[in-house]
Amino acid sequence: MPRPRTRDAELFQRFVDAATQIAIDEGVAALTTRRASEAAGSNIAALNQLFGSRDGLVDAVMAVGFDRLAERAHEHLDTQPPGAARLHAFAATFREFADDARGLVDVMLARPLSVNGGVDLAGAWECRRMLTAAVGQISGSIEDIDSAALGFAALVEGLATSERRGLLGGSSAADQVWRVAIEAYLAGLAAVDE
Repeated sequence: MPRPRTRDAELFQRFVDAATQIAIDEGVAALTTRRASEAAGSNIAALNQLFGSRDGLVDAVMAVGFDRLAERAHEHLDTQPPGAARLHAFAATFREFADDARGLVDVMLARPLSVNGGVDLAGAWECRRMLTAAVGQISGSIEDIDSAALGFAALVEGLATSERRGLLGGSSAADQVWRVAIEAYLAGLAAVDE
């Protein structure tokens, strides 16, 4: 009689690691259940048992992306003084991350956070906490600091997406757009305090 197969944390992690690498190397379109199963050294039945479907696997990869972004953001933000410098550091970190891990960022932005199949999105919430804290350090007059922080996150994501599409021009033109957009956002926060 054959041994029963076990679906444990090690196999789960192999799938997540394989799928993450596929997303980084080849993009989200290449992230199929067949490719992930082959790369993990397993099969589609095991993937479906662990994740429910491809969407569940994509959600797990999305969580990895936010964890990595949060870790990288901490490395940069924690060395900056409170306030505007931390928002500048987050923007630079996200820009760099979006360029270094394009496929992973595509996965992170492909689905709403509210549709996450129950995966732990601690990294996403940590990024939000960092931004909310930085905005709060700049302006105590904003009634809804969390919304202002989410607006900054949307600005940064939009700039990164536009840059990847070539809509910001060459390197120095893109640098200028990022600088002007962030400064305009910061000026808007300062105006609320006046």
